[in-house]
Amino acid sequence: MIPAFHQLYQDLDQVIQIRFEIADHLTKIVNRLSQVRNDSIRLSFEGNIKDLDIANKNLKSDVFRLLILGDKNRGKTTFLNALIGDNLLPTGMHLSTATFTVVRYGQQGQATIYFNNGQEPEKINIETFKRRYTVPYEKNHQFEFKQELAFPHIDCVVLEYPSSLLEKKIEIIDSPGINETEVLSEITLNYIHQSDAVLFILDALQPCTLTECRYLDNYIKNRGRTVFFLINAWDKVRQSLVNPDDPEQINEAEGKLRLTFQTKLFKYYPVEQQDIYDDRVFEISSLKALRQRLKTSDATLEATGFPEFITALNTYLTQKQAVLELQQVKTLADQVYAHLHQTVERRILLVQQVDRCQRNICLVKPEFERLDDICQQVQKSIREIKDKCTDRIANLYRKYFSSLPQTFDMDITEQLDIKLRDIFKNKNNKETAEKIILHIFEQYLN
Repeated sequence: MIPAFHQLYQDLDQVIQIRFEIADHLTKIVNRLSQVRNDSIRLSFEGNIKDLDIANKNLKSDVFRLLILGDKNRGKTTFLNALIGDNLLPTGMHLSTATFTVVRYGQQGQATIYFNNGQEPEKINIETFKRRYTVPYEKNHQFEFKQELAFPHIDCVVLEYPSSLLEKKIEIIDSPGINETEVLSEITLNYIHQSDAVLFILDALQPCTLTECRYLDNYIKNRGRTVFFLINAWDKVRQSLVNPDDPEQINEAEGKLRLTFQTKLFKYYPVEQQDIYDDRVFEISSLKALRQRLKTSDATLEATGFPEFITALNTYLTQKQAVLELQQVKTLADQVYAHLHQTVERRILLVQQVDRCQRNICLVKPEFERLDDICQQVQKSIREIKDKCTDRIANLYRKYFSSLPQTFDMDITEQLDIKLRDIFKNKNNKETAEKIILHIFEQYLN
């Protein structure tokens, strides 16, 4: 196996293993938080549990996405085939990939066509896909001129293929070109934002055309994406010389070309004003590399630029991007820990306050007991006074009513004798007598 690819596969395997180990730890954290018995505390961690579940799923299913961009006839598909090590997609001077094609791992090679008109996805074999969804460059140029898509009803195509590189959680997205139709521009931006790195293919004999520079300014510059510039067909620089065997001419031509690319590309890859040309720009020969890999799987890919590029890609994916991804998970775990720590501290403080209250209650308990005794004594005294008063009032009423017949006869007789004696003698004053007698009874009762 090619040493650079072998090292890449080993490092990617290690990243995958670390991802799953961290995912297992996140699962344990979620399980522990879910077992909290206190309802209020468990509810306060629902958001954390949801975030940890999402991070867990992402770690287990996440992939590194590489987006291949470049103008037509730059060898994008040839580069993709050389990277995978097989003639997966059609290449040639007269064919063009007409849709965004996502290449990912699958045990059996097949293509799934996703439509944007509500039609159900269609699964076809790769050979059928090659025949149906590639168009000649001339026809593709007509679509560009008319600002149209070759297959407007297609959202994207997903190719599944049993490749060693793809098996290491790598997805490669092949684009149809950089023609700036309104629909295609929006789709391209979405893929740029979803990618971990952009692989921008240039042609060694056409260093950064006006179209490419405009595209880089509009879609790549200042968007926070890492870009690898792959200057394809570098071997043609030598072939274009009058004397391709003259080392002096070769060095001079390649030196001038490197300076041209370095000047034009510098603003698209600076890191804190540092020149990282050697880490981001690579001179490759995709067709030469593809031929070597098709001939033998153990090809060294010498003089193709692929080993250097793969080494740099490995460093970026496994030492920078993977670390950044895991750092985000660590940040999430730190937030959950801080929340848990604060919750535990509050519970401890609450328990301490409860203990302090219990001690204070114990201190004042004797006083409350004495107050309770006093209250009981007061209540007893009130009951005794109430009983005495009740007896006294009852006796007074009893005495009053027992003497009532005697006093009644005396009082009524005296009044009647004084006021009614003369009235009864006169029969005409009968009504007046009744009124006087009623008045005498009312005064007596009151």
